[in-house]
Amino acid sequence: MKQFIIKSLYAGVFIGIGSIVYMMNPGIIGAVLFSIGLFGCINNKLNLFTGKVGYASEFNLKVIRDFAVMLLFNGVGIALMTGLYYSFADNSMPAMLQTASKIVNSRLTTNYAGLLIGAIGCGMLMSHAVDRPTRSESDYNNVLSYIPMLYCVPVFILSCFPHCVADIGYYTVYTLANGLNPEILLVWAACIAGNIIGCQLMGRLVRKTFLTTSAQ
Repeated sequence: MKQFIIKSLYAGVFIGIGSIVYMMNPGIIGAVLFSIGLFGCINNKLNLFTGKVGYASEFNLKVIRDFAVMLLFNGVGIALMTGLYYSFADNSMPAMLQTASKIVNSRLTTNYAGLLIGAIGCGMLMSHAVDRPTRSESDYNNVLSYIPMLYCVPVFILSCFPHCVADIGYYTVYTLANGLNPEILLVWAACIAGNIIGCQLMGRLVRKTFLTTSAQ
């Protein structure tokens, strides 16, 4: 479990780096550069919640516990990375806060149906992005397998689709500047549910229904 927690924590740190570069460079360039977070997680075989939950074949108590721990320490990692950088990098504070505030306010003013649908879309994109390099060692070592990350990440960001791990970075910066808004927790819960559904749709059901059948 110790190694599991460490790999979950570092996954959060990598996504935190991606969220920082996007907060500093909102737009297409920042969205593309955010991909470094997912590259870091996959290349180092870390435990990113949205990269793993799509491939769970069942949700018994042990599986639920493991994913809860994974998400918790993903959150700790990204909160530490973004929170510390925001707190000590004085020159970066205004840009980070402006982007974070725009995203958080968008989440808070979107109805829950919209949040859920967007989070499902994000989950589908994330499972698609990590699918190929996680299939086999040969795919893992094939640089072409990583191409989907270069468009899936920018698409979910520019579409304003909620990502339950990446959003923690924005929530952290927003909360440090404005204090805790309890509604954020409800919004985050809806995003988690949507991400799980979307990841499962693409990661397990689509692969099982179409990819496995076509390979026979």
